[in-house]
Amino acid sequence: VDGGMNGTDVRTGPVTLSETAVADGQVEATPRIGISKAVERPWRFVLV
Repeated sequence: VDGGMNGTDVRTGPVTLSETAVADGQVEATPRIGISKAVERPWRFVLV
């Protein structure tokens, strides 16, 4: 995922959002990257 995907439809694009349930412990919040404001907010999530 990069800036080239700006404006991509998250329902039909190459990367999509899903309502599939994920078990507790499978998602981790990590430090945000490539930003200069609110860097302490853990708004970057990954499946582990």
